[in-house]
Amino acid sequence: MDVDRLAAWFEINKRAFPWRETKDPYRIWISEVMLQQTQAQVVIPYFDRWIEKFPTIEALSEAEKDEVVKAWEGLGYYSRARNLHRGAKDVVSRFGGKIPATKEELLSIPGIGEYTAGAILSFAFSQRSPAIDGNVIRVITRFFRIREEISIASTKRAILKAVEEILPKKNSHIVSEALIELGATVCKKKPSCIACPVKKGCLAYLHGEEGEIPFIKKRAATVFLRRAVFAVEQSGKLLIRREVEKGIMQDLYALPSIEISEPISGAVAVALLKEKFGIDAGFQLALPEVEHTYTRFRVTLNPVKVYAQGPELPAGFQWVSFPDLKEFPFSSGYRRILRLLNVK
Repeated sequence: MDVDRLAAWFEINKRAFPWRETKDPYRIWISEVMLQQTQAQVVIPYFDRWIEKFPTIEALSEAEKDEVVKAWEGLGYYSRARNLHRGAKDVVSRFGGKIPATKEELLSIPGIGEYTAGAILSFAFSQRSPAIDGNVIRVITRFFRIREEISIASTKRAILKAVEEILPKKNSHIVSEALIELGATVCKKKPSCIACPVKKGCLAYLHGEEGEIPFIKKRAATVFLRRAVFAVEQSGKLLIRREVEKGIMQDLYALPSIEISEPISGAVAVALLKEKFGIDAGFQLALPEVEHTYTRFRVTLNPVKVYAQGPELPAGFQWVSFPDLKEFPFSSGYRRILRLLNVK
């Protein structure tokens, strides 16, 4: 691969991002974790707000978990936020707040894996360290015509070896970032090969196979679910609880809900609320359906507004005034339901 040509292309075509204007390993760490599973343009406002709220690793380590999860609200995959919080505490405790500059030490920090460690070493410390994300995998498998499924160990080793051989001894961090940029903007799922600066050496392009590679294992089938969600109101307050079970929604707040197979009437809704949560309530109105997708689940939420008629407070729940609800972290699906209730 002509890395000089690639680096020259990158200098001309690279997009402007706030994390590209710094060598601060803390800011680079935050950006790299946010960029996992999320497009760069979407990340920018979240990154800016995060740095404003938690400008240093010490500030993040001292924050309450709810503050951290709230700052992440809308990005999804909330384990990333929890791991950043744990990692920050670990860095402050073991390294005096200074992010280490060795791979071994970085990998010992909660939430930092091979890619994030490589990115920090490369972009913050300018070390010759591979940073292999999905963008780089597309570029490398196509350029070298690697036709094996990308999740198997032998393919991962082949990709790593190829990147290690490509990276020059000087300015390797520029080439690392250029590979990521090429995959993100040109060598996409549907590649724009005509705009590629290294297409002349790309074996997949030369064989007309750029649309076939990389070989990716089929995703698990989408699971469709439906839930009745109860907006239980009493004296200007709404009933919510914190999700404590380990999973994708852990540490987010939610309204009472029950899995159902089809839309239900108001009478059935209040009966289920009584049966499941022991709450006597009067039905007020059905709110519009809300679609919520996460990982392989597509959930239809059927929200109903009810008014609690007694003092019952189920275990784990709390009453929160409507103005205060904006301070609690909710999933995007529940946040849309709150907007239907005029909670901004």
